[in-house]
Amino acid sequence: MDDINSAKDLDQKIRNALSQKSDSNLPICLFLGEVSRDKLFLKLGFKSMRQYEIILSNELSIKLEKITSWKKTGKVFLTYKDDLEKAGFNESHKLSKLRHLNKALELHDKNDVFQKIITLSHKEFINYACGNEKNTIVEKKDPSQSTKGIFRLKGEAALTINPKIDPEIFSYLVRVNTLAFTAIRKKEKVYFMRVKDRAEFERFAKAFNRLIRRLRKDTKR
Repeated sequence: MDDINSAKDLDQKIRNALSQKSDSNLPICLFLGEVSRDKLFLKLGFKSMRQYEIILSNELSIKLEKITSWKKTGKVFLTYKDDLEKAGFNESHKLSKLRHLNKALELHDKNDVFQKIITLSHKEFINYACGNEKNTIVEKKDPSQSTKGIFRLKGEAALTINPKIDPEIFSYLVRVNTLAFTAIRKKEKVYFMRVKDRAEFERFAKAFNRLIRRLRKDTKR
């Protein structure tokens, strides 16, 4: 009963927040993120979070895409709440950056990511999250044209990715090779593992990071 009442209270908070015009979207994001993360939509009688979002969209005349975007932003914020608050992140730093946080953490050092999410502009952070940094990717003079993926070692081109291939594949190869070339420069090792989907990757990544930290801690003893 307590879970049901809690879900209903949260649902009312969401509806109130969506009905009121406010300069802050963070509360809405967090409320929706919590409903999705804790599967509270089930307590409200919905079979899926998507069904709940559609009902909110129809009843409150708000675009479904907006509600879905707020939910995704809220889930990311809740996942990294401690790190974001420690870094001093707030709504003035642009909540839209959070949609690219997981991708940034795949490529870069955690401490660096939470510093950059504060200091970089929205566009700069997207480029950073995708590995499209100036020292890694060399762009053509006309930014509207496709980007040349050129990776260098000791100042010389070591790998060039054909910019004419499918954009999604191009972006993926850039991200993978950014990891590999960064590891080479730092004299580290990169091991690749195939996974079924992003959800499976995130489960493995968390477990692997915990294992690495424990092994490194044991090595120092």
